[in-house]
Amino acid sequence: MSRLTKIAAGIAIVALLAWSLPPLLKPGYQRELESGYDGFLDGLERAESNLTSLLALAPPRNERDLSDGYRYLLGHVVRVVQSELSRDPLNPKFERAVTELSKWTGDNPDNLYLIAAIDGSESYRLSGRVPWASAADVRRLADIPQAPGLVLFQTVTDLIGDTGSLQELTDCRNQTFADLNSFDMKVAGDGSFEILLAPDKPHGYTGNWLDTDAELRCTHRDGTVTSERKTAGYITIREIFIDWNEEWPLELDIVRIGNEGHQTPAVSAQQRAHQMQVIGDKIANQIEFWNGVMRMGLEAHGDFNFDGERKLPDNAVNRPAPPFLAGGT
Repeated sequence: MSRLTKIAAGIAIVALLAWSLPPLLKPGYQRELESGYDGFLDGLERAESNLTSLLALAPPRNERDLSDGYRYLLGHVVRVVQSELSRDPLNPKFERAVTELSKWTGDNPDNLYLIAAIDGSESYRLSGRVPWASAADVRRLADIPQAPGLVLFQTVTDLIGDTGSLQELTDCRNQTFADLNSFDMKVAGDGSFEILLAPDKPHGYTGNWLDTDAELRCTHRDGTVTSERKTAGYITIREIFIDWNEEWPLELDIVRIGNEGHQTPAVSAQQRAHQMQVIGDKIANQIEFWNGVMRMGLEAHGDFNFDGERKLPDNAVNRPAPPFLAGGT
């Protein structure tokens, strides 16, 4: 082998080592975090394709709609990142589930939506108060004029849309354990109240209670009925306002009983990487799911099933549907 050949071979070996060694020299936690971040970026790319792909069930792709579509995507980014990074069943807190920036579901402009992640196998104390409450002889939340016109508290299994598939609407993934509303919510004379969230109602307990662990029945599309033991993953609240000038949002707090004053353990690299992967998946799945609901379920962009009728017609009132608990009615 000539001297020149040896030099060239040496340079090639050095270049190969320079290319291959840095990733190997990275600590395992860094490689795990980078992998999770790559998963997050993959989710963003899938989310964008749910706006722009010809195979996506997205709204029309004219300039205004597509521009608003990207704003809608970024709103999901803000919401899902906030929700997942704040998710802490050890020390839960209420967050706005729908905001002016982060629009999703079919929100009502006269509603405020709150949500907190919980572990349904544990017990929680939800405390609240109506600001400026002034009613006398108060027994129910509905008796206080300063309270929202109607408030609905629910313990639920999961949030709608996270799978990306419309099948979750029929497979009983999103189920309600229990609910309380303004007309059965017991309150003190000063407008304060508490709700116990727990797998079991304590013996002799007469206060407000929401079940978080139960055998839930599911009626399948073929008519068969099954049941499965499930635990709640969230507490959701809808504050429905009739008179914004007179009614006030509730002051609310929630704590896990027995964990008061305890800090949440630090998040490991593995947990953070998984978190980033989940965030990317949920952003993409949420856009895919609601595209399907609007295009196929509500026919917002045309008569999808060619039956001559649209469930959500332009500039017209859609046909009333029966009330259902998941819709807050």
